[in-house]
Amino acid sequence: MKNLNSISDSQLLDMLIESDQMAYTEIYSRYSKSIYVFVLRRLSDVDESQDIVQDIFLSLWNRRSTIRISGTLSSYLLTAARNKIIDTINRQKLADRYLDSFHRFLSNTVENTDYLIRHNELNTLIEDEISKLPAKMREVFELSRKASKTRKEIALELGISEQTVKSHMQHALKILKNTLGLNQYVLFVFFLCEKYFKNF
Repeated sequence: MKNLNSISDSQLLDMLIESDQMAYTEIYSRYSKSIYVFVLRRLSDVDESQDIVQDIFLSLWNRRSTIRISGTLSSYLLTAARNKIIDTINRQKLADRYLDSFHRFLSNTVENTDYLIRHNELNTLIEDEISKLPAKMREVFELSRKASKTRKEIALELGISEQTVKSHMQHALKILKNTLGLNQYVLFVFFLCEKYFKNF
């Protein structure tokens, strides 16, 4: 196996553009740990930080044929990490505002409109991510969430097993949790309350 330790970042990028997997592995080896530490120090969340690092390097590989880096590779990766951090913080702020509005709504201390605004913002964000789910997973998820069908009813309608339906739902929630940066409680509260509030 060729040793790439002594090869410059610029050379590695040229090789990456040509879909060289060894070059990609070397880039990951050089920068994944430092990027992880950079993200972790700002988010203080191990799982979230690991997911962000994986997303950054997956994107680097998927965009390898079109990627154009004007500065250094390290600065490019740090910028990508910084943008991911900002997105995560913004999503979490939205989730926190949503929960805060919801709790105040339950206490009747604010107008319903305030809660609905938060709800609609989160709904737009979630609907966008749902549309990106794999086709069959999205179909199962929407039959459960929008049509309120049971696992058995969905299995019969789609001609699949109940276990497959369960698996699709679990994976869909996991994907939404990771991509949206929301915890399971926020998603549970959102889907629980959505039907009630949609007619306001």
